[in-house]
Amino acid sequence: RFYGHQGICRQYSQFCPPQELQFETDAGRIESAVINIDKTLFHALQSCGVLKEEIWIFKVFVHWCPHCQQLMPRLYRLALALRQAGALKIRFGAVNCATEHELCGEQKWPGHPLLVPKYEGPDRRIHDAIEHWVDAVKDAQLRQMLPRDAFPGEYPLLKIFFEQLPEEYAPKQVTITLFDEPESGEEGSSACPNMTAMHQLVPRLADDAVGNGWSDMEVNFTVRHRWADALLMLQHTMQEWIVPMLEDGSSQAFSYKQVKILDSWIAVLASNLPPAFQIAEPLRELHRGLRSKLRAAQMPEG
Repeated sequence: RFYGHQGICRQYSQFCPPQELQFETDAGRIESAVINIDKTLFHALQSCGVLKEEIWIFKVFVHWCPHCQQLMPRLYRLALALRQAGALKIRFGAVNCATEHELCGEQKWPGHPLLVPKYEGPDRRIHDAIEHWVDAVKDAQLRQMLPRDAFPGEYPLLKIFFEQLPEEYAPKQVTITLFDEPESGEEGSSACPNMTAMHQLVPRLADDAVGNGWSDMEVNFTVRHRWADALLMLQHTMQEWIVPMLEDGSSQAFSYKQVKILDSWIAVLASNLPPAFQIAEPLRELHRGLRSKLRAAQMPEG
């Protein structure tokens, strides 16, 4: 959803296209700078030996996450600039955990955004660069929270990694410029501030407050589209962040507090979802069941 020409130039118009994209005429290069990855493609990269020839950096994200959205244009620009410079041994992929639950679960990617380097080849220099990144970035808490090859999705942290990569993987004349450039809106930045041209195509909306969440590219989105995004976000949150946990640490059941929170969410959805969705009654039934369990838990024998 976020990568490729449409994602950078138009769909999120608060981000101005960088000059690397403005002057690029090769549509294939534009579309392939960052590849959208699903479970099948991820495992194909492993089984077909691609990871023995190339190093891949995967951005793990969910599409409604503001932090993920802020990282998106900077990572894309880096990927495109490297391909324009002829650095073809390093590739970038994006995994949307909102739709790739199974892949993110099996890889134990617990949060977002994350940056995950993958390389299975014989070049010791690449393995050493990854080990250096681990030692420089991950404290004891992060080592406990994240898989060894997963890092917080902070753009400046990539600089530590890229400084260790061989020149043929990451030419310094490309990476130094991009990592040292001020962020959008800072003094000296060549990028446009976030308030630029939020509504180029719909002038009557020009006075809308920046950050309303919908760019002109989404002007034809229906209420149903936006409800679907909201429900997908809620589903992901419940699947990934609400896990059974009793006071003694047991993961075999939900705590009373967790059930109470779930019940509140279900009640809101049951009362407010559009009738056309045709799921209000099942939600009301679930709400009644949760209320019954909460009442039973309050009883002395519960």
